[in-house]
Amino acid sequence: MSDALGREDVRAWGLTEPYRFSRKLASLFPCLESVEVRRSWLDRSVEFRASLRKPVAAVSPRGREKEAAWLSESGVVFRAPEGAYPEEAALPVVDLSRVPAPELPRLARFLEAVSREGALPSPLARFDMRSPEEGWEGVLQDGTRLLWGDLSWTEDKLKRLKEVAADAGRRFDSAYAVDLRYFGDGKILVSPL
Repeated sequence: MSDALGREDVRAWGLTEPYRFSRKLASLFPCLESVEVRRSWLDRSVEFRASLRKPVAAVSPRGREKEAAWLSESGVVFRAPEGAYPEEAALPVVDLSRVPAPELPRLARFLEAVSREGALPSPLARFDMRSPEEGWEGVLQDGTRLLWGDLSWTEDKLKRLKEVAADAGRRFDSAYAVDLRYFGDGKILVSPL
């Protein structure tokens, strides 16, 4: 970020310059959640405190993008320089090409819920929207396939999924699929892959 300062002499900044610069930082680095300015008139100094957005998923790249894209916990898609988020390997990958923008905050809340310790039988590796009618499909790190449907009933689906996964683990030797699209009708379908 120090490169963003350029060769400006901060000692000559007027009353509003630090705030203008904080907006410049926020626009140059979309991975910043906020930039606070603290100014000391006695010390003739300006301090900037920046906080990073918290990602809940890595966004599947499209085209020849150089910087990684992320979905924040508030549902904002943002770019970040390489290495800004070392925990990237643990985050699920989502394809947002079919997702309408108003659905992103809801998706972010869902991803936070399923990322809690023990929420799923195995961590979520990938989550994609099949179509608006069919809803979402996920793949867990252990190979289990989830046909999730829409993002409603999340907490209830997670509770039942624990029970279903325990039973399916005893019945199937290999990976299996759990279809939760008809959860509202009282149906959960399980089949081997």
